Amino acid sequence: MFACDRDAVFALFTTIRPTTPDDVRVVYVRNTLDVARLWVSAGCLDHLPAPPAVVVDPAHRRLPFDAAGNLLSPFMGA
Repeated sequence: MFACDRDAVFALFTTIRPTTPDDVRVVYVRNTLDVARLWVSAGCLDHLPAPPAVVVDPAHRRLPFDAAGNLLSPFMGA
């Protein structure tokens, strides 16, 4: 049990392999019934379909957490 989401995510990433950020595959899905928008880690990019099927925003972003360490939806305000 972890005190907050940030601690749990940190523990996850320190115990899995591969260990580099560019290799880790993480997908954040807002709604599995509507997968028009996804957040994916760099490790997923080579596994996505080619454009125009998928449009990749080139900006690198971190998972958002609030001050208490709770994971926030990266789709807030979207």
